[in-house]
Amino acid sequence: MLRHRCSMNVFIFISEVDTRNRYASFEAIFCASKLAQQVY
Repeated sequence: MLRHRCSMNVFIFISEVDTRNRYASFEAIFCASKLAQQVY
């Protein structure tokens, strides 16, 4: 569930790059870094 949620956040970050979504994009980057740590 958490992984799916992070994937959605990353998708939102990619599809809507805007200053209004700065917090959402930060959450997406944080999630992506967490997933990257799990891979390695």
